[in-house]
Amino acid sequence: MNHTEAQGLIKLCTKAYRQPADADDEVLWLATLGDLPFGLARAAVVEWVRTSPYWPRPADIRERARLIDAQQKREAAKRKQLDDRARHAITAATTTPAAAARTGANMVRHILGRLADAGQDVANGKRLGKERAKTVAEAAVEEWLDRTADQPAAPEPYTGPATACPNCYTPHDQPAGTWCTTCAADREPTHQPA
Repeated sequence: MNHTEAQGLIKLCTKAYRQPADADDEVLWLATLGDLPFGLARAAVVEWVRTSPYWPRPADIRERARLIDAQQKREAAKRKQLDDRARHAITAATTTPAAAARTGANMVRHILGRLADAGQDVANGKRLGKERAKTVAEAAVEEWLDRTADQPAAPEPYTGPATACPNCYTPHDQPAGTWCTTCAADREPTHQPA
């Protein structure tokens, strides 16, 4: 904050409280509040004038500026967190196979087809009005999303045994090419007494 800005803040207080400022107020405010950014100091003075009937001391302005700065930082962190959540939700919603099928090239083909059905043929210079094209496109998007809403979710990856019996194809945890216990028992010759 510089001399002119300090004078402006003091002038704001003199107008609000209808009190003249001392000649040393500018020097005092500049020495005690000079390290604050002017916008933050001004916001603190305006908030103080709005809420207090008393002339502010530099310590009052500094404390109010600290509170305003903390609130602004909290709001910025909250906005960033919400933006990150929204960005993650969009990424997660569009990277699954089902979501890609719903929002990919097939959806664009569907919308362009609906526009063509409504009479738009850009290649031959025939266009719908802006509002009509918007209405048709929005209806096509809703129709496409309704039609593709029942798509099955992507199958879970197989996490079972890596091998199977070559005879009955039953999964088992034995080395590849070996039969399961049931097939191996059936394969063994039965010895009957003679």
